[in-house]
Amino acid sequence: MSEDRSAASGSPLRWTQSLRIHLAVLIVGLLIAVAMPLVLLSYGQGHETALDGARRQMQLLAERVSDRLSVLVAGSLAPVTLASVATQFAPPVDAALPAKQAMLQRMLASAPEIDTAYVGYADGGFLQAVKLDDDGWRRASRAPEAAVTAVRLLQRAGTADATERWTFFDAAGAPVGAGEARPTRFDPRSRPWYRAAIAEAPRPALSDPYAMATTGSVGISLSRVGADLGGAVVAVDVLLDTVGQYLVDARLSQHAEAFVFDRDGRLTMHSTRRIADQLPDAIGSRAGMNDLRALPEAGLVRIAQAMLPERQPGETLLQTFEHEGQSWLIHLSGGGTGTLTEGATVVVAAPEADFTADTIALLRHGVMIASGVLFAGILAALFVAIAISRSLAALTRQAQRFEALDLAPGLPINSRISEVMALASAMTAARNAVRSFALYVPSEVVRLLVGDGRFSGRVAERREVTVLFTDIRDFTTICETHEPEAVVAMLSAYFDVMSGCIRDHGGAIIQFLGDSVYAMWNAPIEDAHHADHAVSCALSLAARIEAYNAEQAALGKPVLVTRFGLHTGTAVVGSMGAADRLQYTAIGDTVNVASRLEGINKEFGTTILASRQVRDHATGPFHFRPLGSVQAKGRAEAIEIYEVWAG
Repeated sequence: MSEDRSAASGSPLRWTQSLRIHLAVLIVGLLIAVAMPLVLLSYGQGHETALDGARRQMQLLAERVSDRLSVLVAGSLAPVTLASVATQFAPPVDAALPAKQAMLQRMLASAPEIDTAYVGYADGGFLQAVKLDDDGWRRASRAPEAAVTAVRLLQRAGTADATERWTFFDAAGAPVGAGEARPTRFDPRSRPWYRAAIAEAPRPALSDPYAMATTGSVGISLSRVGADLGGAVVAVDVLLDTVGQYLVDARLSQHAEAFVFDRDGRLTMHSTRRIADQLPDAIGSRAGMNDLRALPEAGLVRIAQAMLPERQPGETLLQTFEHEGQSWLIHLSGGGTGTLTEGATVVVAAPEADFTADTIALLRHGVMIASGVLFAGILAALFVAIAISRSLAALTRQAQRFEALDLAPGLPINSRISEVMALASAMTAARNAVRSFALYVPSEVVRLLVGDGRFSGRVAERREVTVLFTDIRDFTTICETHEPEAVVAMLSAYFDVMSGCIRDHGGAIIQFLGDSVYAMWNAPIEDAHHADHAVSCALSLAARIEAYNAEQAALGKPVLVTRFGLHTGTAVVGSMGAADRLQYTAIGDTVNVASRLEGINKEFGTTILASRQVRDHATGPFHFRPLGSVQAKGRAEAIEIYEVWAG
C-alpha cells in the first residue's frame, strides 16, 4: 500500500508538463483528418437530398395517378350526364332508333377509355353501342371484318323472352351489315349498374373496379337515371387500361413499382406486366386474388396491403422498410372525394439504391481521398498517443479494476503528464480507502454502493431471505482460560473459515457478534435458491470447522464447537441507523427466529437446526429430521424445527 502511494507521489520527473500541451501536439497530428467529417457530412447531406428527391417524385407520381383516375371518371361522366337529359333516349327502345344509335356512337367517341355506352329501360329494353377493337366484342357480336362499332338492340314483347339484334357500322358511321335476331336472357334491370343508378338517383352511380364479362378487361361502370326518360338509365363502361399503362410508362426507376388498391383493399392496377395481366382473372375472385398475391413478384403488394390499416383517410403514409436485402421507400396516398380514387390507395415503392447510387458514386471518390488523409493522420496520432498514453492506459486499467472492486495494489504509474500523476495518486488513495471500508462492510453492499449508490441513504425493503446464525459453544470459558492475543488469533482464523465458506455459497456476512456470525442470503444480492445455498453453506461450514478443530486439537489448542440456526422468511432489509452512521442489516421476526434456533441446539444436542420454512423452500438433497415444535422465548407462535444433515 505504501509502495503504491510513494510510487504515484514520488519526486517529479524532469519534463512533467500539463496535459493540455500533449493534447495540443495530438490535435496538430489529427488536423490532417479534418477532411473526413466534412466528406461524411457531404455524403449524409447528398444521400438525404437524393432520398428527399425520391420522396417528392413518389408524391408527384401518386398525385398524377390520382388525377388521371379523377379525369378519367370526369371525362367519362360528362357524356353520361348529357345523354341523361337527351330526349332521343325517351322510350320505347326502338323509337327514333337512328338518333339513339348516333347518340351512343358519339358517347363512344367522346373518350378513348369508354368501351361501351348503353341505355336500359324500365320495361327491360336495352340499347348498347360497343367498340370492336377488342376480340371479345367482335366474337360476341359476330361482326364482319369492316365493322368498327356495333349497336345491340334488345326488345321484350310482354312476358315473352327478349330478342337481340346487332347492327354494324364502319369508321364513317355507315351501316355495313346486321345480324339476325336471336333470343337472350339478358335483362338490364337486374344488372348492378342499373340498380345502383336507381338507388343513387338523381346522382350518378360509380361502380368498383371489376373484370368485364365480355372483354375480360378491368374497368368501371358509370350510370345515371335519365331526366324525363321514363326511368331509363344511361351508362358507360370505362376501361382502366390507360391508367395501368401510365403506371408502366411512368416508373420512377428501374426497380420501382406502382399500383392501386380499391376501397376494399383489392388490387386493381399494377405497373408490373405479369401481375397486371392476371388482374382480370383475379379481381372478381377472392381465391384468384389470393393466388395473385402469392406470386413471387407480388411481394411489395403483400407488404403494402399490410400497411393499409395504418393509413388514416386523407393521410399520406411514407415509410422505409427492408425488402429482399435492400432498403425501400414506400408512399401510400388516397384519392379525392367523389372520384374513382375515393377510398382507394395509390402506392409507389422503390429501393433507395435506385436514387442514391449516383450520389454514392460521386462521393466515393471524395471518401477515398479523405480516407488516405485520415490514414496518415491516424498513423501520426498513434505515434504520438503511444508515446504519451502508456500511463493513461495503465491508469485506465487500474480504474476498471477499481470499478470491479478488485482492490489489490497495481503497478506503479510514471508519466510526464502532471494531471495523470495527480490522478494516479488520488486513485491509489481512493482504492486504499475503499479496501479499508470493505473490511467493515459486506463486500456485496460495498459493490452495490460504489457501483450504483443503491444504499446511499436510509432505505429499506421487505424481502424474503434465509438467515444463518452461528455461535461457539463455551466460548466464554475459552476466553477465560487463554490469553487475549491467543483468543484473537484463534477467532480470526475461525472467521476466515466462516467468511470464505459463506462467500463461496453466495451469502453475505451482515455482522460479527462477538464469536457469533450473522449471515443472510437473497440480500443484498438476489438469489432465487437462497434456502438451498444457506443449507448447503451450513453443512459445508460444519465440515470445515470439524477439519479446523482437528488441526486445533493437534496443536493442543481448544476446539471451537459451532452451532447453527437457519430460518427463511420475510425481513426488512436495507441501510438503517443515524444520519451520520448507517449499517446494512435486516430486522424482523425472521432474524429473531434464526437466532433462537441457534440457541435451541443446546436442548437437543444438535449442530444445525432449521425451521419448517427452510425445509419447505429447500430443494437440494438434504436430510431434515423432524424434532417437533418448540416455543421460542419472546414469541407466541411455536416453531416447527428440523435437524439438518447432508444426504
